[in-house]
Amino acid sequence: MRIIHNKKLVFLANPKTGTTSIRDILNDYSDVISTNKFPYYHHISACELKYVFKQKKWKWSNYRIICTVRNPWERAISNYFYAKPDKNFRPFYNSNYDIDSRFSHDINSWINYVLRNESYTTREYFFNDKKSNIPFVLRSLHLLIPIKWFCYEGDQLLVNDIIKLEDLNGKLLPILQSIGINITDGIPRKNVSDKKITKLNKDSIELIGDRFKDEINWFNYKPYPSL
Repeated sequence: MRIIHNKKLVFLANPKTGTTSIRDILNDYSDVISTNKFPYYHHISACELKYVFKQKKWKWSNYRIICTVRNPWERAISNYFYAKPDKNFRPFYNSNYDIDSRFSHDINSWINYVLRNESYTTREYFFNDKKSNIPFVLRSLHLLIPIKWFCYEGDQLLVNDIIKLEDLNGKLLPILQSIGINITDGIPRKNVSDKKITKLNKDSIELIGDRFKDEINWFNYKPYPSL
């Protein structure tokens, strides 16, 4: 996540959708740079950040809010190789991760476990020493967050632009250039997972399709032929 006050721009880092590259580009311009702690953690959702804006008395509607989206099947594969799940399906960034059992489960077992067992909830935080119920939508330990959970508050879309990872140079670059952020060599790809040839089974393809049905319908995503 990045906030640039003088350009009235917010970039929300939807997990595993090319956000590391964009965050790096925006670093030198940003007033707020995300960390691994609340309230400005890396993958904070629109709903959560809007609550922070309200507490800070910043006007959400004055800012252009941008996030990215990605082919869900490719995103799940990337996430698997990024997370390196252990025998208990924990990702490497979990404090109880067992590095000796990394990749104990194949990708189809992992997808079945994650998408059938994880849920979304609310979590209590303290903000300015006042106890508050803040909608905590990034509940998934494996970062498989559907766009409706990341960008919406109820039925209200909270962002101005949802840009496909596949269209970054064609869609995001003009937006950045319009506010004086000029990038001459295009947007590089960083934090790319070391993916191997992977085949999803029918159950995995359907589970991903159900979890990400909104972005699939909105952006006409389809499973890659190789799947």
